[in-house]
Amino acid sequence: MKQIHIIWLLSVMLLASVVANIALTKANIQYFEEIYRTMAEQHILNSKVRSQIAKGDIEAAKGLLDREIKEKGALIAICVMEDCSSAAKDVMQVK
Repeated sequence: MKQIHIIWLLSVMLLASVVANIALTKANIQYFEEIYRTMAEQHILNSKVRSQIAKGDIEAAKGLLDREIKEKGALIAICVMEDCSSAAKDVMQVK
């Protein structure tokens, strides 16, 4: 193979690698955005529940937790049935 062909081949391989790395980076950024959003939502819920408990309104705190448990439980059940997460499946089998 001539040197020019080797250079072109390596250039194409380098370009493919760069494109793949950019795609992976975007996917990772989206994943972290989702995780931090979930953490922020959980923090807000925890703050609301703690506030209700501090006020002595246990029924309101229970209501907030019950609603959250039902919503997340439905999502996790669908995920387990669709085999979208082996980690979720493992956790749900333990309990």
